[in-house]
Amino acid sequence: AKIMVEYILMSALGISIALLILKGGIGL
Repeated sequence: AKIMVEYILMSALGISIALLILKGGIGL
């Protein structure tokens, strides 16, 4: 179960960062 939780957290972080980049137009 621990692995699943970590996977979900990492996925959530990835999506959040992607949305921030798209909205802010930072563009790495």
